[in-house]
Amino acid sequence: MSNVKHSLAIAAILPLLAASSAASAAILNITGVGVQSYNTLNVNGANVIASAIALTVQGDAKPLWVWCVDLNHNVYIANYSPPLVYKTGVVTTDSTGTKSGTGNSLSQMVSGEIQTLAEIGTGLANSANPSAEKLTAIQGAIWEVEYGFAPSQVIGTPQENNDIASFIAYAQAHAAQSYAQAIYPEGPNGQGFGYTQGFATGVPEPTTWAMLIAGFGLLGVSLRRRATEPARAGRKTTQRA
Repeated sequence: MSNVKHSLAIAAILPLLAASSAASAAILNITGVGVQSYNTLNVNGANVIASAIALTVQGDAKPLWVWCVDLNHNVYIANYSPPLVYKTGVVTTDSTGTKSGTGNSLSQMVSGEIQTLAEIGTGLANSANPSAEKLTAIQGAIWEVEYGFAPSQVIGTPQENNDIASFIAYAQAHAAQSYAQAIYPEGPNGQGFGYTQGFATGVPEPTTWAMLIAGFGLLGVSLRRRATEPARAGRKTTQRA
């Protein structure tokens, strides 16, 4: 590890790589780690950095945007020589285990929702004027979906809270139809750029991302209209695996 700049109490990210699979795991050499913003969210009573993280992959000029799934681990913003070795894999558990890629089982539906959120976030991060607030909301939505917080334990500004709820509603309605893809550290004891679990990113085609954002915009209109309707007594809740 060299040129360590910051140690962040940040959730570990699972990069969702849509084209890979467990049977065709790829190796990535990470030479740099950066963060899009230092925005924070209050999660379970603690303030944590919540943003997209940019990985520099050896041989690739474009950043690989990733999001944390672990709520408590440290992530070191730095340049790395020799590179850190990561391997692609599928997201089938949350990050409550002591070893990278282990924890409570996630259903394919929940994993697919994380995939959708990561794809939207990647599109936002790659846009001409990325919104730090919306990228923070994407990170918060991923935590909410992964850990099934009820009621919400991820709290930000009023706008961030609204965006988190809208992103989650969209992901639930448009979940990817397979387990999300991720990268996991291959270093000693699962150590990568900090003591981390998996990291998720989405890499949709531009047209796919355009459709996602268009659908999200329509969802926002629907949610605003629903908010103007009279409140109804009682609420039906559905517990998801």
